[in-house]
Amino acid sequence: MCEHNDTCGPDLNRPGQNRGDLHQAYALAFAGEAGKQVLADLSRQGFLRETSFNPDPQRAAFNEGRRSLALYIGHMIAGPRPRRQAEPNAAGGTGK
Repeated sequence: MCEHNDTCGPDLNRPGQNRGDLHQAYALAFAGEAGKQVLADLSRQGFLRETSFNPDPQRAAFNEGRRSLALYIGHMIAGPRPRRQAEPNAAGGTGK
């Protein structure tokens, strides 16, 4: 299961569509040389290596939207993260 806050695409409720397939599709789309060039540009344009701050609040919000999309694409390419198991708490429970 994807751990991206259930944001792994709008059509995940369709029969035959699963998150693993969608992650794989992202990975394939960006696997070649052209995909790597696009990812490098998304990294620059999406403020992944610099601050997205701007004194103009509307511009700052716009920049954060770009950053959010670039991060989402990166997470989708990386694939689904395994679920973390609950760690026991000090009282001996599971922490749930």
